[in-house]
Amino acid sequence: MPPEHQASNYRAVKAALFPHGKPDELILYRMRGEDEPEQAARDYEGVLPAQLDILLLGIGEDGHTASLFPGSPALQEWQRRVVTVVGSKPPPRRLSVTPAVIRAARHLLMLAKGESKAEAVRRALQEGDVPSALADTGDWLMDRGAAQALPAEE
Repeated sequence: MPPEHQASNYRAVKAALFPHGKPDELILYRMRGEDEPEQAARDYEGVLPAQLDILLLGIGEDGHTASLFPGSPALQEWQRRVVTVVGSKPPPRRLSVTPAVIRAARHLLMLAKGESKAEAVRRALQEGDVPSALADTGDWLMDRGAAQALPAEE
């Protein structure tokens, strides 16, 4: 989808993090979701650096992250760095970085908000059986609702 689309993750993140404009020295690598998916994946892989300094991720209620949904064949892809995937929610055809890109990032930041994400957060951090567990070594920022299924620290 185009970057100005209401459901665009790029639009949402850019608006939240840079409401007054992006700093000139910051490089954002935007996936061109409005282009033909296979070509967009090849193009993005061509500009993506070998290692991202910061990778900002979110978690879905089913534990997906980066459009890597549970059971997706893309979770087994370690050679390519960008693939097309079929999502379980609109839009069905998406672009995603692969686990190789997520694991190689210098800094991983996972955002989780709301009670509806609590079980997915627990599964990612305690069971490791959902795609968002790929970011288990990163920093997780969450509100009380998203953290409610985690054990309390003593």
